Amino acid sequence: MELTNLDTKQLKQVISKASAALNRRQKVEKAMIEIQRVAKKYRLSKDELKTALASVQCYKTVSNSKPKSSRAKVEPKYQSQDGSNKWTGRGKTPSWVVDICRSKGLSVEDFKSDSRFLIQSTTPNPSRTNKE
Repeated sequence: MELTNLDTKQLKQVISKASAALNRRQKVEKAMIEIQRVAKKYRLSKDELKTALASVQCYKTVSNSKPKSSRAKVEPKYQSQDGSNKWTGRGKTPSWVVDICRSKGLSVEDFKSDSRFLIQSTTPNPSRTNKE
């Protein structure tokens, strides 16, 4: 893979994937050391270790088979004036919003009601139609 040919977004993805792979590898190495320590402490044979690891693998397969609940993605409602940052208006207030509020002397509620930061919806909200 030639890194010099990648754009910034692609490089960040490579870094993210490499970091995740490194973290996983470090966890596996730590687990292997712990398994070796326990095997030595309890004088476990290879067959006993295989049996124990097989039961762990079966347990993991069963636990992963549960369906995970998924939430609908919430579209962002607010954006910075240059459009580079977006926020749904939920959860912790992002630092870029706090910075704008400080620089313009606004509260977060003022920010939310300021039309300069609202994202104009491209699709009409069905709950707002026919109410006039």
